[in-house]
Amino acid sequence: SLDTPIFLVTLGVLFFLPGLFFLRLFLQRNTSLMPLETFTLSFAFGLGFLNFLMILLGKSGILFTQISLATSILGTVLILTALSLLLRKWLRNKNSSAVPSKSLWSFSRKQSWLFITLLLLTVLIKTVYLSHAILPTSTDLGHHMYWSKLIAVTGTLPFYAKTDIVTDNNDTYSISAPEPIADFIIGEHLPFSALNILSSIDFFSAFPILFLLLINL
Repeated sequence: SLDTPIFLVTLGVLFFLPGLFFLRLFLQRNTSLMPLETFTLSFAFGLGFLNFLMILLGKSGILFTQISLATSILGTVLILTALSLLLRKWLRNKNSSAVPSKSLWSFSRKQSWLFITLLLLTVLIKTVYLSHAILPTSTDLGHHMYWSKLIAVTGTLPFYAKTDIVTDNNDTYSISAPEPIADFIIGEHLPFSALNILSSIDFFSAFPILFLLLINL
C-alpha cells in the first residue's frame, strides 16, 4: 500500500522539515547536537509551528487545502532559511575577532551521567506504567477525530460547541441551543487535520494511532 510512504513523507513535510529549519535558525553552526536530539527537537518545533501556522491561516480566513498548507509551509521554510543565513552572517561579522565560546550543549562528565540516569528512570517508569498498553489506548480518539475531520472537511477552524436533548414539563423533547465546550485544545486536532488534508489518508486507518505513538516516543 502507498499509504505508509505517503504518511512518512507527509510527516517530514509537515513537522520535521519546518522544525529542522526553525531549529537551525536559533542554533549556531558550532552547536553540536546528536542525530536523535536533532530528530526529537525538529519534530517538537515543527508540531508547535504547524499549530500556530494553521491558527494564523484560519484567523486570516484562508481555507485549509493541500495548496494553502503546502504553500504556507514552503514559504515559511524559505523565510526561515533566509533569516538563518542573515543571522549567521551578522553573528560571524560581530564575533570575527572574539574568542570562540564553549557550546551550551557541552556537558561535564557528572552532568552526562545525571542525564543518562534521569533518561533511564523515565523510560523504566513509563515502561512499567504502560507495559499493558504500549500503543496509545487510554484516549477518546474517536471523539477527537470527529473534530479533526470537521476541520479537514470544512477547511476552517472549529467552533467547539455541543447541544443537549432537553425535556419540559409536558415531556416534550427538544434540542438545546449550542453551548461552548471549554475543555478542548485546538492543538490536539490541527495536526491530524493537516495530515489528512495533505496526504488524503482516511481517518479510519492506522495513521491516528501511529501519529500518537510517534508523539509518545
